[in-house]
Amino acid sequence: MILNAQTWKVRVEKTTGSHRVKTLRIKPTMQLTVGNQLPVTDTLKQYKYYYGEFISGSADSLQMKLKTITAHQLYTNGIHYTSVVPAKQYYLSTPSADTNMMRIALSDIHSLDYSFEKWRGMSEIGEPVILGSLLVLIFSPLICYNFSDGKINPESYRNWALGSTIGIVAGIGTAVAISAIFPHGRYQFLEGWPYKKAKVWKFR
Repeated sequence: MILNAQTWKVRVEKTTGSHRVKTLRIKPTMQLTVGNQLPVTDTLKQYKYYYGEFISGSADSLQMKLKTITAHQLYTNGIHYTSVVPAKQYYLSTPSADTNMMRIALSDIHSLDYSFEKWRGMSEIGEPVILGSLLVLIFSPLICYNFSDGKINPESYRNWALGSTIGIVAGIGTAVAISAIFPHGRYQFLEGWPYKKAKVWKFR
């Protein structure tokens, strides 16, 4: 049981492009994905993603309830290994009530993605709506084609095109609105990783 759970307010400063300082507000029960790139060698690049539930944060670290660890190994010869380890398996050697708890130093956080789990799923609702509407728009000439007359029914085509356009707009609007209303964020703290051209931040 977590007592005195509070929103963690941590300031970050952008180190690329125009100068900017922001305050991140991460609430307990938010879902975190913390990325960490291990030291790179001449033959191997390794990185891990820790996924779980945010518990608390301090001036130098954050604590999360770990769910899974995804580890990547990328060799210079092109071989790439990926493994996903559940938290229970990761802590198998030291079983206890708090084995899933993990504390990560801010200096080891190279990327950070956070959101509420239920809203993360809801923001994806718009995607199938957009895809379905696009397919209807593409195939509407065929749907409205009158093979006996060899012509497209203009009134029917207009209705189908209007309906699919409304669907596209509604799908985009749903995704944008949910993303704007509910707290979420994605930040990169290491230049060139995981994205080469992403804006880079640092903890203050």
